[in-house]
Order: sequence, then structure tokens, then C-alpha cells
Amino acid sequence: SDVAQIVAAWKAYYSDYEHFPDAGGPTITEMGEEALEILRGEADNDSNPRRTEYMDFHLNTDEFLDPWKNRYRVVLDSAPYDGRVDIPGHGSGLKFSAVSWSTGPDGESGTADDVCSWKDR
Repeated sequence: SDVAQIVAAWKAYYSDYEHFPDAGGPTITEMGEEALEILRGEADNDSNPRRTEYMDFHLNTDEFLDPWKNRYRVVLDSAPYDGRVDIPGHGSGLKFSAVSWSTGPDGESGTADDVCSWKDR
């Protein structure tokens, strides 16, 4: 459910701003400090000027970790916002605007134990 919630939060962000943070801001690739600050509405830059809280993490932490203590990975569509992303180890040009995944117990992206937002598990 974590990967689905991460995707829902980024899609809500996109709905509000009509772009993801990479448009003049940080490029988000994992759920580290920068991503959490944006989704919590705590970013000190123009990444979330309305300070909207898109996801409640319930923890005061600088990273969002999966059950194996790895950061969740994220790929967000980038300009020209065609609804397609390249997912390292999983494929390119896939029809999603936002995806998230856990690298699973082995900690390596692109392996069979990855828990992915775009796959039914």
C-alpha cells in the first residue's frame, strides 16, 4: 500500500501544479528528505508554494523506508509530460505519470522481489 500511496500523493501534486517538481526544481528519484518535505508541505523552495500536505507520513524522519529499510524509489514524468516514464531495470516508455517501488529484500532495483506500484501483487 505504501507504493500506491506515494503514487497517489504525486498525482495529487501534479493535479494542483500541472507539473512535477523537476520543472525548475529538484529531480525526485527516491523518497528522501527533499521528496518528503515537498509532500508534507514543508519545502522551503518553490516546489510546493501552497504548502499543501499530500501525504501524512506519521513519522518525523528524513526518508521514507520500505520494510527492508531501503528508500522507496520514484520516477515522475518529466517535460513534455507525455504520461510516460522510464523505470530503471523495468522498462522504458511505460504509460504512467508517476511510479514508485521498493527494491525488496535484496535492495536491488529491477529484480524479481521488487514491490512495484504498476504491478498487481
